[in-house]
Amino acid sequence: MQNENKDFKRLLVLMHSEGLKKGITSLKQYAGMMVSHSYDFKAEASQSLVRGSNAALVLDQIGVAVVDADADQIKSLTKKIKLRETGIIAVEPEGAVYALEERPLSSYDLGAASSPNVISAADMTFDETLNTWGLQVTKVTESQFLGQGVKIAVLDSGFDLTHPDFLDRKIITECFLENNVIQDEFGHGTHCAGTVFGPKKPTASPRYGVACEAEMYVGKVLSNYGSGEDGALLAGINWAIQHKCKIVSMSLGRTVARGEGYSYVFESVAHRALSVGTLLVAAAGNQSRRPVTVELVAHPANCPSIIAVGALDQSLKIAYFSSTSGDERAGAVDISGPGVDILSAHPMPSRHKIMNGTSMATPHVAGIAALYAQSNSTAVGLALWNLIKQNIQPLPIKPEDSGIGLVQAVFS
Repeated sequence: MQNENKDFKRLLVLMHSEGLKKGITSLKQYAGMMVSHSYDFKAEASQSLVRGSNAALVLDQIGVAVVDADADQIKSLTKKIKLRETGIIAVEPEGAVYALEERPLSSYDLGAASSPNVISAADMTFDETLNTWGLQVTKVTESQFLGQGVKIAVLDSGFDLTHPDFLDRKIITECFLENNVIQDEFGHGTHCAGTVFGPKKPTASPRYGVACEAEMYVGKVLSNYGSGEDGALLAGINWAIQHKCKIVSMSLGRTVARGEGYSYVFESVAHRALSVGTLLVAAAGNQSRRPVTVELVAHPANCPSIIAVGALDQSLKIAYFSSTSGDERAGAVDISGPGVDILSAHPMPSRHKIMNGTSMATPHVAGIAALYAQSNSTAVGLALWNLIKQNIQPLPIKPEDSGIGLVQAVFS
């Protein structure tokens, strides 16, 4: 039962992967938590148990507990964390995450775009009658692979299950929000999933999907307003790993202040994901306003074990909004993908929509990762990332902005 006389705060508790039972015992013993497990309930029910109810949800695949704790419990946990026998490695406050879509160009941004290293509307040169420019420039249309048999999870604002381009697709879904459903009323999730999974011959549009035959997993971690929390995102990652997804695409995040650094909890989760064959890919962020201001890679993409994706325009220049690399603790842009004027699926009745952002670049990279995974079924986790790195198009852009270059599809 919820104690209404206390103020509860959501915490992320990282436990030793080989000593999960000790960590769970410590939650009960030192913080008086009622512990449940991610495999015990459907996601909707389990998430509701950790909201102001003196409870902890253990995400067993990744070794993290999402807990609601009052001030006394927080003090007890942080005090005991120094003792290795507790099985607890780190405790962090939960933060918010948001869809990383970029707004249309304003008059200010059009002025900024005159810089030689940012976008310009005059750079449009692709014939998109049959295929979007993003698929053309990444050589997806020249690849023999379509992602067949590869499981990919897109964690975002859900998906429009009524979309005519996907009526014949099997879609595995789960919602990680309290009192919510998978149906996407925000549009961001449908657009991102469309870029990953869109059909080879969609209705009334050019081809926009990369991995047309990949196995489609969609987790709703953002609300119909495009906002969410770390706990739901971690639950989505846990779910994806449980279902043996080889790639997880996350077009979301939050701004990271200079000097803040990356989350130890998320970095540990990403490292553990790699060890079991799951590659996490995330949007680098849209907070820059080049050439006036350049912001650092967003959370969680700033974690070293998560692939951070920057955005390019049609002339292969860095998008004016795309984030940049910082020092070792700030994180780095790893790779770039098409992120300006990207056509993809959108909830009905609009059916398709053009959007901008590192959010749009991320599913290009995730989808192409599935093509590599199909081409070499033994390449998972870090080995899959190494395969992708072997076939990059170098760019005349500072690596702190573009990473190693433009992602390219595998041919044979």
